[in-house]
Amino acid sequence: MPAKRRTQPAGHAEDGTGEFDNQQALAPKPKEKACFWRRSCGQYNFRGTNADCAYSVNKATSKYQEKDDHKDIEIEQLHKQLNKYKKRIAIMSTASPRHTEDDFDQLPVESEEEDEPQPLANLHSSPPLARAFNPCSVPLGETSSRESSPLTDHRSDIILENSSLPPSRSLSMTTLKVAPFRSNQPPSGRAKAFDYVDDVKVLLLDAIRIFECYIYTINPFPSAQEQEQWAQNIWAMVTREDGQHYVLSDRMTTIIKARKSNARGDVVDLARPLTQQAYGFVLGSETKGTERKNVRRYQNLTDDSAFHYKTYDAAKGARSGFAQHKHVSDLIQKAFFKNTRALGVEYQKYFDPIPLVTIAFIFTVISANLDEWASGKYVQAQFRESDHKANYQNYLQDLMEWERSAPEVVQNIRKKWHDRARRIAGAVAENAFNGRFL
Repeated sequence: MPAKRRTQPAGHAEDGTGEFDNQQALAPKPKEKACFWRRSCGQYNFRGTNADCAYSVNKATSKYQEKDDHKDIEIEQLHKQLNKYKKRIAIMSTASPRHTEDDFDQLPVESEEEDEPQPLANLHSSPPLARAFNPCSVPLGETSSRESSPLTDHRSDIILENSSLPPSRSLSMTTLKVAPFRSNQPPSGRAKAFDYVDDVKVLLLDAIRIFECYIYTINPFPSAQEQEQWAQNIWAMVTREDGQHYVLSDRMTTIIKARKSNARGDVVDLARPLTQQAYGFVLGSETKGTERKNVRRYQNLTDDSAFHYKTYDAAKGARSGFAQHKHVSDLIQKAFFKNTRALGVEYQKYFDPIPLVTIAFIFTVISANLDEWASGKYVQAQFRESDHKANYQNYLQDLMEWERSAPEVVQNIRKKWHDRARRIAGAVAENAFNGRFL
């Protein structure tokens, strides 16, 4: 943009004297040929009476300014187009198996069986503090005071802003297009992103990624109504940024929501061997002595959720460093900051600092891993919402109380976890070209 111009007060000149000489003001008018000018601070200043000269120069200056403004607009449009192509290239890249043409094709359809109560061989001998707690559901209702909300940072503002812009109201219905299928007709079988043309497929994959962020940072166990609202808000967001406005059909909504249980299951599967190593469970031994040691270790770790403390002494019942066991921060890093294409890097603002919701979910995952060792032998169990949602709510409440006890200290810990995980992932500062979705 051209430099901001500065006007001179009446009666002053730019010759360094600060004002005209009185005699000069009474001097005879110069001849037309005596007109001259000089440039000062980006502005042409004229002395003399040649009005035609002044008009022609000012007119030329305005023309150059209009050209500069037009160039600035073109540059901004090119930047937006470049970012759009970068996003598509990154999502379609084969560097990560999550972004191939068969993205999410192998994922099972969400089943109602997930929420059916199933017998679990073990429960914590002393569960987390039991409280009636309703997890924060930002897009659907009012939150409690910011002091007690697990979303006391920018995430709550982002979701509230998005939830206020439903797709049907943010755009005229005449501008929305029906998303075309790749084969020009609805394919048979389970709905998947690859059913649609590339433009729509890219938008769906992007929406799925953001839906995962919501699961990990807002509520790992959303209700059906929350999932529906999330899908609408996310679709409005990605289409608004991309500039291609397609109607979100029921089939497309199903594709986005199908990531719910699988997003949770991915972290549980990742954590199983890491939890075994972190806490020293012995796998593959059939001796009674080894089984007894595993049972005793399980009981000590799950006694009032001792597993997440930095240090604990089972014999003395002493513990310190709430939520600071190394396995907690390591699992956060491996789950969400594995590389520069990971969610925690590309969608930084959802994870910076690490949300209390995310930490509570990690606690729940570790707790589920430990339960598989309750008998002394490893017995894998399916991660079901009906089995673990109550534990998650209790962990979240405990974490909120922890933060209220020392807000600055806890904020620094969460920030340190994020920065360390991002550094391990190989990401530089603000290295997220998808940042406009954050």
